[in-house]
Amino acid sequence: MRLSLPAYVAALFFLATAACSDQANSPDGPSAAQEPTPTKSGTTTSIEVDLSGLRQGEIPAAYPESDLSDLAPDPGNFASFHDQLEWEAMEETAEFAGIADPDASSRCPSFDSSGSEEFTCMVEFFDEEYEYAVSIEYDADYEDQVYTTDLASGPIMRDIVETRLRYELETEYLMCDMSEIYRLELTPDWEDTRKTGINCSAYNPATDRIVRFELEIGSGGEPIILPSVLGFE
Repeated sequence: MRLSLPAYVAALFFLATAACSDQANSPDGPSAAQEPTPTKSGTTTSIEVDLSGLRQGEIPAAYPESDLSDLAPDPGNFASFHDQLEWEAMEETAEFAGIADPDASSRCPSFDSSGSEEFTCMVEFFDEEYEYAVSIEYDADYEDQVYTTDLASGPIMRDIVETRLRYELETEYLMCDMSEIYRLELTPDWEDTRKTGINCSAYNPATDRIVRFELEIGSGGEPIILPSVLGFE
């Protein structure tokens, strides 16, 4: 069949129009690939935040202070210096952890009550031993002993740290990658940086993002954190 030139051009235009229409209506066409998926709020997103790897908990109304209600009673002023040191070792360990172990115990070696000595007391806390360093000097002017103490290692309790972080960051979802109780060596390096080597993740509801950071611990066992530095308002 022979077509005149006007009829031939019209046929080509019809075929090109039909082909474009088919491509636009195809599921694989450019319109389907470019159209974003609306969320309930009317905005669009390409990635859904996965909170399954975080632990959910209630945000405390106030900062969770240490609970020492299960600490053994203070032996009192009439106790021997030795017994008083053993109790102080348990108290400082519990204060660092944020909670007392009702079955905790401590032992200090015998020492000269009139001389100068350095020694280490051992505290058993939730089936783990921690060191409590003691330095005693005899002050001849006052005819008395002066002593200083330092925790050489301390327990970090995951539940307590995470609860305190929830309060500081105002988020229900977070997780610190650690065991239930983590033994922290309180070395000079730690005193300089306060870093623990423990990585934590927290969900920021304002930005809909998960923020990851290294846990830092203060001298009293409390987490050191600046919410604004991590993007939390």
